[in-house]
Amino acid sequence: MLIILEGVSGVGKTTIMHEYTKKYNDAVLICRFTPSTFVYGKLKSRQTNMTLDELLAIDKKIKDFAIVFHFSVEKEILEKREGRDDTELDNDMIENLYDEYYSLSPLYVEKIDVSYMKPYEIVEEMRKRMKRCGFL
Repeated sequence: MLIILEGVSGVGKTTIMHEYTKKYNDAVLICRFTPSTFVYGKLKSRQTNMTLDELLAIDKKIKDFAIVFHFSVEKEILEKREGRDDTELDNDMIENLYDEYYSLSPLYVEKIDVSYMKPYEIVEEMRKRMKRCGFL
């Protein structure tokens, strides 16, 4: 199984990945994948080596064994976190671009607001949702 962790910088993707792998070894976890390539390519006018159709073709190939967890936090909490590389970008615009990509992608996406959750609680919520949708 492939678990793709998505969301704006500072939301906790890397922390959640480390927390997951401390307890479970049943999946490969990736922070940022095709959705982020699309979103940040548009936001920062980055040249990407792949077109939207090519990104979606990758998603189609992995859709049967991949799940995306999109994490969000309340804006006030996110603004207090250090180390964000996109502080000059509008959080709502980022979330809208993610939604645009998800509406086109065949990947299964679960969204979790992690504003007031501890990393271990997020991991257990992920596991609960993976069981519910048949990934475990």
